[in-house]
Amino acid sequence: MLSREECLAIMDLKPEASSYDIENRYTTLIKRYRGQNSEEAQKELDQITVAYQILTDRFIEREPEDPRLDVRVLGKTRRQWQNIWYYGRIPLLAAILGLSFIGYLIYSAVTNEPPDFQIVAAGPFASAEDIDEKTSAYVSQVLPEVENLSFQLVPLDLRTGDYLDDPAGAEDQNIDMQNQYAYVMKMLTLLAAEKIDLFILDALAFNEYAAQGAFLPLDDFYETLDQLPEEAVSKIIAQRRIITTDEEYQTDPMATPTPGPSEASMNENESLAIYGLEVTDLDLAEGLGLYGHRQIVAIGFRTERLEQTETLLRRWISDYELMTRQKEAYDDYLIDKYGE
Repeated sequence: MLSREECLAIMDLKPEASSYDIENRYTTLIKRYRGQNSEEAQKELDQITVAYQILTDRFIEREPEDPRLDVRVLGKTRRQWQNIWYYGRIPLLAAILGLSFIGYLIYSAVTNEPPDFQIVAAGPFASAEDIDEKTSAYVSQVLPEVENLSFQLVPLDLRTGDYLDDPAGAEDQNIDMQNQYAYVMKMLTLLAAEKIDLFILDALAFNEYAAQGAFLPLDDFYETLDQLPEEAVSKIIAQRRIITTDEEYQTDPMATPTPGPSEASMNENESLAIYGLEVTDLDLAEGLGLYGHRQIVAIGFRTERLEQTETLLRRWISDYELMTRQKEAYDDYLIDKYGE
């Protein structure tokens, strides 16, 4: 970089020149060289400009250019490739992320195996923390061929139908009407689109969906239970139902159906088909960590694994003593953890 003396000499200024003198002199020289396009004049003007910038502390010395940036790679210099990367890196990264996400979706769709056995619990049930693990372990023990079990809990509370005209009553019972409607829609989707094998339902949910023909008749299966211990079979209540023909009730699950026979009278009518088995007194559901006022088991009408489902259900009933012990063990655990 030029010294101050060299800069003053280029601008033809005295050593004691002030900043005011420098500004005036630069203005005069610029006017003098205006309109001169010769190479020599341009060179002198460049020298004057550099000198002026140094004297006024405006000069920024250029870094020496790296000759390696002029080397051509694939038809472009490295400097050009640097510019392309600088301005194109964000769109490129966005494209890579987008393609990666699409690839992930495709991979998931190809490798995602459908469940080979499905259980749905529908009702205002409480569940233990390890219900998924307990259920999976028990099903695997009874049906070793089941490798991908699906267990879904739908906390459906059909008491909400009584609160449609009285939302305040629902609030008093801590019932979220919006969530309950979503659960109703989920059940409709499961019944229509999924091949559910085994249902565990509370009484209201069973009455609702049995009337709509959601479950297979269990008469033949019920007759085979006489091979099981009498103590277990005596605690099972066969649930007989009538399939409704009320069109409004079939299309609107929140509608009030036309009143029909009582539950007790239907259960006593042996001309009606059995669509569910109440196993509340056997502690079957509690043994796996599912708690509710009443538990009724049923087989989904779209199951493609009827033999496996009947095998599981028969074994589950025969293991009622094991289920009772597991329930008592979990109850003791809760007492130790939270107190009575």
